[in-house]
Amino acid sequence: MTEPMRNPVLPGFHPDPSICRAGGDYYVCTSTFEYFPGLPIYKSRDLRTWTLEGHALHRPEQMDFSKTRCSEGIFAPTLRYHGGIFYVISTQVGGRGNFIVSAKHPAGPWSDPVWITDEGEPWFDPSLFFDGDGRVYYTRRHGFCIVQAEIDVRSGRLLTPLREIARPWCTDDIEGPHLYRVGGWYYLLTAEGGTGWGHCLTVARSVSPWGPFEPCPQNPILTHRHLPNHPVRYTGHGDWFEEEDGKWGIVFLGTRHHGFGGQAFHHLGRETFYAPMHWKEGWPVISQPVEESGPAPEPFEDRFEGDCLGPRWVARRRPDLSQAVVSGGLRLSGGASTLSDAEPEAFRGIRLDRYAFTWTADMRFAPKRDGEEAGLALVMADDCHLEWVVTRRGDSPVLLLRRRVLDLCVEEVFDWTGGGTVCLRISGNARVFTMLAAEAEPDLRSFATAERRLFCTEVATGWTGLMAGVYASGNGQPCSEAAVFSRASLSNLNI
Repeated sequence: MTEPMRNPVLPGFHPDPSICRAGGDYYVCTSTFEYFPGLPIYKSRDLRTWTLEGHALHRPEQMDFSKTRCSEGIFAPTLRYHGGIFYVISTQVGGRGNFIVSAKHPAGPWSDPVWITDEGEPWFDPSLFFDGDGRVYYTRRHGFCIVQAEIDVRSGRLLTPLREIARPWCTDDIEGPHLYRVGGWYYLLTAEGGTGWGHCLTVARSVSPWGPFEPCPQNPILTHRHLPNHPVRYTGHGDWFEEEDGKWGIVFLGTRHHGFGGQAFHHLGRETFYAPMHWKEGWPVISQPVEESGPAPEPFEDRFEGDCLGPRWVARRRPDLSQAVVSGGLRLSGGASTLSDAEPEAFRGIRLDRYAFTWTADMRFAPKRDGEEAGLALVMADDCHLEWVVTRRGDSPVLLLRRRVLDLCVEEVFDWTGGGTVCLRISGNARVFTMLAAEAEPDLRSFATAERRLFCTEVATGWTGLMAGVYASGNGQPCSEAAVFSRASLSNLNI
């Protein structure tokens, strides 16, 4: 029996998806902004089950992330397969601009970036199209129009001047271009309206890759902007592909919203959805509206039994994943920085990919002085995060709940009589996060709650999603000793 399609196909923070097919395998790459490793590559054979193969940015020497601000960094990749080589083209916003990396296998190793010799401000959303005559086209946003040039992908050198080929068809904003050739037509797929209520996909076609492009009479070909009460919103920024059996499909971003007092918020970030597509009178038709469907993601657990962190773990800005994983534990040394600093010393997280969840960790940590802390964290941005940690106040260890929301920081302290070993948990439902703790998991009890809507995109702004992590900090000084995590798990909350 065929497994039902789960939508979103990549839940949690997976925006701006790009897809390609190599034989019978499908590969998707998404944006990562300030997180490292960057540009994850997912693989599937059936468009239902996806596995993380690797990252196109996986070595610290490939790119400097140290000065990257929230929601800057790696934007909107395009993933293509040509001549036995995988190519990813993307942008380092706040850095050096547009670049290409390549590999013979999506698991890597990936090349060092080839920086594109662009003219003026490179902007973002670059795309590559390999035509049948050997030419390669480089297409990107420039201001509020789409420009294009021929490119040498080996050197990054533009072979022709950049030329404007399109302006918005339905709105005053256009981005995310992809050029394709289907039959005798060149199709230009674009995203319009910005990532918000007006987001949509539009398409135009021409007999030449340079245009002039005729817009589709049915534009926009995908949008939920007319569905204000639909739980899936902001649909747009996509990439279509031909499936192995000759059918067509498209991946695109969308957001899932849950209501609070007549309003709706989202905090999982922009996620990757899939929809079937077919052709009618020479134009693509996408099945919509797009519904959330299928089972919740499988539970995740890491007991840190290897010699390095697993591929789902990421860091913020500091491309150093070398904290020792020894003797069945992840050791976070806890430097002087905090989660509100530009360069947090010791946070390792995974994407929160479900609304009803439990995030649990077993930790050994005995703070020796005030300010040393370690435990769990939920992070949306530098100024929007929550920590549930063990710390010290005077002569005694305590539990601390910290809510940082923009300029407001609220702390609650709870007596803690446990020893150096603790099980910490944050559970979330549609309305609140609940903080639990005990010396052992069977004895977990609730200590406090926090409103979920405070840690969402509508409050924090930006382009990322909520990350669930483990964390240690000295708040001004290095910790006296490392926090040792022996287990971390993300599972479904039974409600």
